[in-house]
Amino acid sequence: MRISSIAMALGSFTVLGFFLWASGCSNLSNDCELNLNCPPLNVDKPNCSKIIFPGTCDVCLQTSCCAEMAACIDDGDCLPFCLNNVMPSPDVCTTVDGALKDKYEAVTQCIKSKCAADCPPPDTCNPVTHEGCSTIGSSCDLAYPGFFQCYQPQGTPAKICEMCDFHDAPFCDSGLRCHPVSKTCARYCCSDADCGTGRCEVDPMVAFGAELGHPNNLVGICVHMDPMIAAPACDAPMVAPSNGVCFAGFP
Repeated sequence: MRISSIAMALGSFTVLGFFLWASGCSNLSNDCELNLNCPPLNVDKPNCSKIIFPGTCDVCLQTSCCAEMAACIDDGDCLPFCLNNVMPSPDVCTTVDGALKDKYEAVTQCIKSKCAADCPPPDTCNPVTHEGCSTIGSSCDLAYPGFFQCYQPQGTPAKICEMCDFHDAPFCDSGLRCHPVSKTCARYCCSDADCGTGRCEVDPMVAFGAELGHPNNLVGICVHMDPMIAAPACDAPMVAPSNGVCFAGFP
């Protein structure tokens, strides 16, 4: 009789312990693995489950790069300044030693090693024609991790060959990209025919200072005909004669 009572007490304690664990699971700080393995009682999304990129890219990040994404999101600067910004990424994310650089590098390396097939996500606009960006004053530009999306820049947009910046005003107007060397606005292009007396530079590292995520997007920017002159072609027409047909990522 005594043994039976003890067994019943232990059994009740075990059930109570499980109940307490399950009921408190949604409050498990930022531990990705514990949060993701919680029973269905957990209705809160872990920090790594915030939607960062659309489609299967976000799914892969949640399942394969949870810890890295959670650390980046919790940082406060890693997400808005490094992941949700125009490429190339700001220097503070890539060249300045410190916790921010470490977290950004951890995310990028995880994406490249575990989510390369799903990231970058599909393009949401055509930078040559601005198609896909319906908001007045918006701009289609290259975003991390190598796809094109619409931005709503602050301030008065800069025109072709005017001074610009990637991460602070003045930003380039629709259909233009900040030239990575001269920091002046250049016309997006598909071929030399879009560039007046200039040429269309399609090497992404030269044109954008960053790689494109979708290799079929043979888009570039209009630069001076002389390769030794690192500057935009200032007489490129406002409307590209190619109509952006080289850009395969956006229908």
